[in-house]
Amino acid sequence: MIEIGTMGFPYRASAIATGTAMLAEAEGVDALWYPDHLMAWHPRSLWREAGGVLAEVVDDPHAYADPFVAATVALMATRRPRVGIAVTDTYRRHPATIAQTAATLSELAPGRFVLGLGSGEGLNTAPLGIERKRPVRRLYEALEIITRLLGTDGPVSFEGEHFTLDRLPGMASTRAAGTPPVEIVLGGHSDALLELVGIYGTGWLPVLPTTASHYAQRLAVAQRAAMNADRDPAAIVPGIYLYAVIHEDHDVAAKALEGLLLRVQALAGNSELFRQAGLEHPLGPEFAGLRDFIPEWLPATTVRDAANELPVEGAQHFVVHGTPAEIVAHLQPFVDVGVRRVVLDNLLPLGIPEELEGANRATRAAIRAARLTFRSAS
Repeated sequence: MIEIGTMGFPYRASAIATGTAMLAEAEGVDALWYPDHLMAWHPRSLWREAGGVLAEVVDDPHAYADPFVAATVALMATRRPRVGIAVTDTYRRHPATIAQTAATLSELAPGRFVLGLGSGEGLNTAPLGIERKRPVRRLYEALEIITRLLGTDGPVSFEGEHFTLDRLPGMASTRAAGTPPVEIVLGGHSDALLELVGIYGTGWLPVLPTTASHYAQRLAVAQRAAMNADRDPAAIVPGIYLYAVIHEDHDVAAKALEGLLLRVQALAGNSELFRQAGLEHPLGPEFAGLRDFIPEWLPATTVRDAANELPVEGAQHFVVHGTPAEIVAHLQPFVDVGVRRVVLDNLLPLGIPEELEGANRATRAAIRAARLTFRSAS
């Protein structure tokens, strides 16, 4: 079975957020995912300069809701879809409190909450004065703590480089008998992180662009790690978080790639990805993408100029674009190599803000097409 999900409305607007969650359920969406950001990828000034209707709906791009609160609202407003975090980090949130929150949401909606974890992003940590030292090692320790707390009534003790626990009671008793354990998916791409997927994760949810053959090679790293840890590699749910520009008219989707806000989003790719596309990163040959891109720390003119230097072909490399049928065709090779979870994030309004409703229609059409195509095949 292929799970087809999309991003939930992540901003601090409770009525809209609740309505979009209920509409998504009515449309047959299998899962809603909420990002964990303190800062958006767009400086406020550029958002309001180029955002048009989008900036009228969401005046402040940085007004993200706490994803766990948003997940709670979505779980209570719906009955069927899974609701996930894509993804949080263990710098701002201690693994013990992450486990507590996960246990609480799992009790609220057994089998429907998905905990997404990653190694952190600069725009979430640098403004807090947090230095990201040995992020994968930190994530390893956090996963050990979280899985132990969720898997036992305790007590749990742990002493590591980053975290220490002393006889903390476990949280397994919050899960009703017969309900599944909390699902933990990891976002990331390095060998070290994929090994953590194999050892601890129930799923993998990468976001950077790749090919199906490269995806299969990376997935194999996690599967080998699972076998080495005496886990069933088939128990890992391979996923893909797809940044896409979707419209019922291909030419409209292609035109959106010229939009300023969409090109700003593409700057979050690192310089190596740009080199693979035959391009030099407009922010420098050693720019580290997610780790370095802190939009409000850069002059708006610098961000605007960098985005304008990015050719349409560059945006096309980082964001899949096309009609719902074309998006499904793009996903087919990934499903063929094992993907069982798809998250569609339609960025069309970043390219053409006036196409908010067109984006909603196209997203719904893409989800219906994906469900029909992949479930018929399975």
